[in-house]
Amino acid sequence: MTKTHVNAGRVSVLLILGVLISILFVSCESEVSLTTDRVKVSEVALEELPGGARILTGYLENLSDEEILIAQIQFSLFDADNRGVDSMGIVVRSVPAGGRVFFREAVQSDFDIRGVRPKSVLLP
Repeated sequence: MTKTHVNAGRVSVLLILGVLISILFVSCESEVSLTTDRVKVSEVALEELPGGARILTGYLENLSDEEILIAQIQFSLFDADNRGVDSMGIVVRSVPAGGRVFFREAVQSDFDIRGVRPKSVLLP
């Protein structure tokens, strides 16, 4: 095998690896909602303010016919390499039956958080 064939093979493997990693990263980033039989967490976004503060926002929707007095949403936090590096919880109060409530919370982490995904919702 010539040197050109070996280098072409390496380039092909690297391209395939790059595509697979891109697909994995996109699929992790697009899963920013969570639905259970009683609630739905949606429109989750991570925003960095000019001063460097990071804010996590989204909506908690009540899919049941009873008011939710309190809920705690657990989130997984990811770095630039899409590795889970931290977690956080947000408490949401008074979600009317069939309604939805906007939440907004500062991210308190020493890591360089670049992505977020809802993990679970704790209800009483």
